[in-house]
Amino acid sequence: MPIIRCFGRGFRVPDLDQLFCYETVKLVNVLDWIPGVIYRAGIIFACLYCLGFALIINQMYLRHTQATGSVMITATGDAWSQPSLSTDSGDVNTGGATRRLLAAAPTPAPFVLGGENPGGRQLLATKAPTSEPTAANTAPNLPEYRYWDVHDTVNPDSESGGIVLATRVLSTKEQIMAPCPNKETACPDDCKTDLPIYPGLCYPQTDFCMEFNWCPLFGQGGEKSTEDLIEGVDDFELDFMATMAFDQSDLKKVVVQHVKMKVSELLKKVGVSYASIQSTGITLYTRLQWGTAESPCDSDAGCEIDMQVVRMDENPKGFYFRQSTYYRGNGTLPKEYRDVSRTYGIRVVASSNGYAVSFSMTNAMLQVACAFSMFALAYVVADIFVVFLNTRASKYTELKVEETPDILSLIHISEPTRLLSISYAVFCLKKKKKKTKKKNIKR
Repeated sequence: MPIIRCFGRGFRVPDLDQLFCYETVKLVNVLDWIPGVIYRAGIIFACLYCLGFALIINQMYLRHTQATGSVMITATGDAWSQPSLSTDSGDVNTGGATRRLLAAAPTPAPFVLGGENPGGRQLLATKAPTSEPTAANTAPNLPEYRYWDVHDTVNPDSESGGIVLATRVLSTKEQIMAPCPNKETACPDDCKTDLPIYPGLCYPQTDFCMEFNWCPLFGQGGEKSTEDLIEGVDDFELDFMATMAFDQSDLKKVVVQHVKMKVSELLKKVGVSYASIQSTGITLYTRLQWGTAESPCDSDAGCEIDMQVVRMDENPKGFYFRQSTYYRGNGTLPKEYRDVSRTYGIRVVASSNGYAVSFSMTNAMLQVACAFSMFALAYVVADIFVVFLNTRASKYTELKVEETPDILSLIHISEPTRLLSISYAVFCLKKKKKKTKKKNIKR
């Protein structure tokens, strides 16, 4: 090893040839066609799998990304209705069909607390009306037409991923808490006793059971109970504003697209008409799809949106919601009263989903590494055959495996085996030469 001197000291530098030597496997060329066929079959299979199946057919060098965006739905349009008296009492199991009342009953008079029952609890009673029962007003003071814009039709006004368009509205106004007759019951057969709501009594001068409830009951208020079948909602235009971002790390890559469609076209996609769902309502799920596995988008969401619509209200069918508004009296009105309504409508729920692909260097390198590993596997399979499954395995082993002598026999017998170092002291003795004097003899 060469020595480099620096600052008066020597440093040994390893030999670069030994330090960076290349170690390779010694190959044995076996002149046998059977292991050769096995090895080359493995190479061909690896090429077909990695190049043909993985890279060309399945395109496994691509990155597949599935993402979900957001949707905002807005509506524009105008509608109208002809208000009419409502006799729907609120039984939604009838599918929205109007139920006939048994008979007409007068509006209840102001109530008072009456006597006590045998259990010591007070019963709710009311003064008998002074006039004879009369039929409901057949000519109420109702407008001939009512105009509905998006403020009246859309409820709620703004919702992420959804919208409701009213198609039918039932309402009863100025309800107060008082005893009143239930016009869908016949006294005394249908009367039940469950205080304090159901006293088990007949309402005075009627054939109906008495209830302590918000009066008049929903759909039994005569002129105060109205029904509006809204026309023209099928011509409303819905604007689906969908967003998508396949790269969540960069907000600048968020893509926004608008898809506009009329309500009638949306209903046509599920095979129904507006007239068939106007009274009961409907619930629709709309999916805005940005690319599919068969036709994917790129990472910049540069593709057209495919709209898919499915009906969700299968059992029971329809959609409605209830709403009530409470008021405090101002001296001329009761101390507390409320307006209640039930709104049937078209409920649309939307989502934005995307499928995109892009080139991935990591996935490409994985496929290359897989190819090289399968090439090495072909060697292993061929070796297993010739070593374990071949009748001439011993000959192949002699050629492939080289055995060395015993390692201990290679160690010189005089080599010290102790770990402790031994110090040797060497003394050199120098023999002194004698000088002889020559005498001169004179003759």
